[in-house]
Amino acid sequence: DLAAPGVAATDIFTCTNYEFTNNFPVRFTALTGGAGLSVNTRYFVRGLSGATFQLSTTPLFSGVTGVASTDVITVAGHTFTNNQLVQFTSLTGGSGLTTSTDYYVRDISGNTFKLAASSGGAAINVTTDITAGSIGAPIINFTTDISAATIGANGATVYVNTFASYWG
Repeated sequence: DLAAPGVAATDIFTCTNYEFTNNFPVRFTALTGGAGLSVNTRYFVRGLSGATFQLSTTPLFSGVTGVASTDVITVAGHTFTNNQLVQFTSLTGGSGLTTSTDYYVRDISGNTFKLAASSGGAAINVTTDITAGSIGAPIINFTTDISAATIGANGATVYVNTFASYWG
């Protein structure tokens, strides 16, 4: 377990001596503060920079493509569910969509789906093909700071799942 204090104003955690990368699954085993986060819930590291990072409820999926004539987006191996909130972190093409905007997944069929501006809303009209992009659940906003001066009940600790335990 590693100490991981977090600042609510930026949704950024600080953790040293870690061995994880972006998209790596982590789990809090103890948590003081951090309203909006839960113990024993799987989160994914995003925006790793030095000793700081943010968390999301899904990994960030790359290789996004889409066809304007059908408004269908393809993301191989995605784990999204209908009505799940997602955001693009990068996007090439896809006029009608933008990065850092909340969208709701709809009409999932295997590796494909459409997006809506509201939960249960109409599919967004995409007017140019998507040739590349990355998409995932938004960064988690927690509303109170997490104090982790010590590991254990007085602060936040993060359990880092091994690659095998997540994928196997």
